[in-house]
Amino acid sequence: MSSITRWQYRLICLSTGPSKNQGSSAHDTLTSTPPEKLFSKPFLEQQFPEYYGDKAARPLPSSGGLQQLIDLFNRLGSEGWEYYSREEISGVNLLIFRRPLADGSAIT
Repeated sequence: MSSITRWQYRLICLSTGPSKNQGSSAHDTLTSTPPEKLFSKPFLEQQFPEYYGDKAARPLPSSGGLQQLIDLFNRLGSEGWEYYSREEISGVNLLIFRRPLADGSAIT
């Protein structure tokens, strides 16, 4: 019998507005866009307490949203999440992560 891996999914809403420069690359857009325009304030405070909120110990990185995406991907990766895909639904960008379910990850 074959086994089927059961997955747990996590969706992150990435708010990206139209670029000022239509010819700019995604890297240029992320490095020049303030993180506050990419993520909501509650999300930033929850996911990046070292940068945001009352107890912020570190200054914001000069690379803007790019460094925060790297931090987010590294944090989720350390929790066992893998990047699965990016989907756009009604103009909203969703980053989709997944990891095998911990309780009986395979079904036969």
